[in-house]
Amino acid sequence: MKFLSLLVSVFLFTAFAHQPSAAIPVNITITDIKPDKNGVVIISIYKVAENFPYKPYETVKVDKSTMVGGILTYDFKVSAAGKYAISLLDDLNENDDMDYNFFGIPKEGYGFSNDAGPRGFSPPNFEDAAFEVGENGTNITTKMKYFL
Repeated sequence: MKFLSLLVSVFLFTAFAHQPSAAIPVNITITDIKPDKNGVVIISIYKVAENFPYKPYETVKVDKSTMVGGILTYDFKVSAAGKYAISLLDDLNENDDMDYNFFGIPKEGYGFSNDAGPRGFSPPNFEDAAFEVGENGTNITTKMKYFL
């Protein structure tokens, strides 16, 4: 009987010990989006500093038809509390890439969490854009920026 009890205990422990943590909510509010409702806003979420801003942990596309007065809100979930960063692209032509003019100036809007700005001709680093997500989630607000 002890063996059966031990076997059941081990089974229950292993069955529940590896359950993924509950999804943690993050709400992002993006302001200052140009009123053109064409295209999508691409939100790229980064969990690892070395991947920022080129290899996102997750990417979502949000239809701009849901924005009101140049403000777009979106709720997503992350798998664990910790440090994250976000990059944004107002992808007007929906080609999944930033478009530039002849001089290398972005033709579409962009942004980063914490309203982190570029470092010269390079994007900000992860630490400039990083924000903490606690066990209960978080709300962040950031602005879309345009050169033209």
